[in-house]
Amino acid sequence: MIQVTRFKFGGFVVRVTVSHCLVDGCSAMDFMNSFGETARRFPITVPPFLDRSIIKAQKPPKLESQDLQDFGEIEDISEIGKVYEEEMFYSSFYFDLENLEQLKKNALEDGVLDNCTTFQALTAFIGRA
Repeated sequence: MIQVTRFKFGGFVVRVTVSHCLVDGCSAMDFMNSFGETARRFPITVPPFLDRSIIKAQKPPKLESQDLQDFGEIEDISEIGKVYEEEMFYSSFYFDLENLEQLKKNALEDGVLDNCTTFQALTAFIGRA
């Protein structure tokens, strides 16, 4: 799924959701790079592979190679489930105009930046927290 959100100031964000059952990291990045090249009207560096005969169903289905282990059972040794045993803490925060102006002032006080948007100041603050 691809979602493009345009902002009133002219910028935009591209959100991409990929199923790992359909693509791997390399093919996802090839797609994103080609997407960017197309958006900038550049020629595509990595042309798409359009030959689908490699995934054509066979009647009757048969495996010709014992090397196909993509969908084999893999033991989970990560213990990731332990993360969810702890109680989650949820909280909401409200930043009024005074708080946001103070964040912007703090971001500019060391003189490294000439200007700073409210969005940049707030996301930097959250990122550091």
